Amino acid sequence: MKIVCLVSQANGVIHKVELDQKANGQECLDTVFQRLQIIEVDYFGLEYRGSKGEQLWLNMRNRIDQQAPGPSPYSLSLKVKFFVPPHSLLQEATRHQFCLQLKQDIIHRRLHVPDQETLITISALIMQSETGDASNPSDLLGSEGKGADLYTCLVQNLTETPAALAKEIATEHRTLAGMKRSSADYKMLQVVSELPQYGMVFHEAKNCDGQNIQIGVGPRGLEIFDENFVMMEKINFQMMQLATLASRCVFVQLNKLNYLPSSYEEGSTVGFKLVSQKAAKALYRRMTETHSFYRCDTVRSIVSTQFCRDLKGTLVSLFNENTSLGKSYIFDIKRTSREVHDHVRRKLYMMSQQLNDDGKSTDECLTEDKTDEDKDEAGEKVECLKQELHTLRVSFTCRVCMDAPISTVLCPCGHLVCCRMCAEHIKVCPLCRNEIQQIQKVYLPLPELEGNKTDYSQQQQQQQQQ
Repeated sequence: MKIVCLVSQANGVIHKVELDQKANGQECLDTVFQRLQIIEVDYFGLEYRGSKGEQLWLNMRNRIDQQAPGPSPYSLSLKVKFFVPPHSLLQEATRHQFCLQLKQDIIHRRLHVPDQETLITISALIMQSETGDASNPSDLLGSEGKGADLYTCLVQNLTETPAALAKEIATEHRTLAGMKRSSADYKMLQVVSELPQYGMVFHEAKNCDGQNIQIGVGPRGLEIFDENFVMMEKINFQMMQLATLASRCVFVQLNKLNYLPSSYEEGSTVGFKLVSQKAAKALYRRMTETHSFYRCDTVRSIVSTQFCRDLKGTLVSLFNENTSLGKSYIFDIKRTSREVHDHVRRKLYMMSQQLNDDGKSTDECLTEDKTDEDKDEAGEKVECLKQELHTLRVSFTCRVCMDAPISTVLCPCGHLVCCRMCAEHIKVCPLCRNEIQQIQKVYLPLPELEGNKTDYSQQQQQQQQQ
């Protein structure tokens, strides 16, 4: 028996996925990303709407039909679950999915842009990515032109004078002529990543006084806003000692530290009441998974292995502790941000090695003795592998100057991100923001990559001389 999942992207594209009835969420996500040719799957998740309208994340390790409400087909949304800096993303397709999600967050005011100048820059980059060059200024700035309509639709919910703002965006868009979509996506991510609410997911709740609040869970901890998204309090992860779940409420016990907010006493507990028990579980999950992803070196076993059972599974487990009947995992995280980046880099390198190990050219190996239909499929695979090889070459380029090859490892974090010259001018790691105590020279097998025409040995000699 099969189930059907309708997975919608941020740009409105819907993927129809047919799976086995016992399939889990990871199988559905992998199927979608196989079509999108994305291997950085750990940053994403599938979201569905609960019975009371709450937004809930699908647990990738549990069965879909036991989580999503109603019968098949199940309506799911593909969304970014963990936002990272743009230089941590190694695939152009991944960066584009990030941009699509951020565009929707800005339009629906889930991500606040503090000033109009930044909003104009972001909007122009979005238009450059989606429509290309603004080739006809008269149409773009005309009151009834197609371009003007696109600009107005983009910002109509963000300002009281969308028509005036649309003209300024059109003017800025013209200055981006010649910029490729990949470059526009990367530049947009750079601008948006500087916003204070970047990477934050909001949960509607009530505080102890019964006031409606918005709880933002981000890389640094919790930020509490009122209904109008005015900042009330900040609770960083180092201030949190323990989080507990009780029915529709989530309680956070605070450490006895000197830098607690003035409204909290040392060792006090903060409570939040949500609209449903599922919404409370979602907040509890989000806090734990976010802390593990951004703050830990690896996912602890107490998080990755924690599970519960239904009544039937509990009864069977009395006689067989190893049974999987009725077993549901509590948390849904496999790797931290550092582990994801290193895992993807190694995977891209292995894919490039497979290409280089073939005796014949890739085109000959994939198209020999094939039918026309098979040749078309093989050609698509060749283009995909070429794109992955190009991404690998880019990943071995310094993430600071984007010019020289990587030639140093930063200690003690161990990240390979920059060349020798750039490493001497930075004090913290661009990936994890840890302080650099030592710089160690490394020798990577970059000349083995076919088509890499850069004379790395010559550059290394120049760096040694400098």
